[in-house]
Amino acid sequence: MGKYGAGSPAWNRVKELMITELAGILPGEEYPVDMSSFSRMDLLRSNSINDLPPDWKKFAAVCEKKLDEL
Repeated sequence: MGKYGAGSPAWNRVKELMITELAGILPGEEYPVDMSSFSRMDLLRSNSINDLPPDWKKFAAVCEKKLDEL
């Protein structure tokens, strides 16, 4: 299963922060990920970090770092 495997608490926390960060994007601001090829709904359905496209994996790493700093 691993740290970011299906249903792991760590993966669920990272997904939650990713969704929160994306929800905070103001109109006119750029998203840190390509929303046209992978959406928030796709993120919600993802079972692990391995299900994410490369740009979303980078965003997940940024969110993980933010969680580690808390």
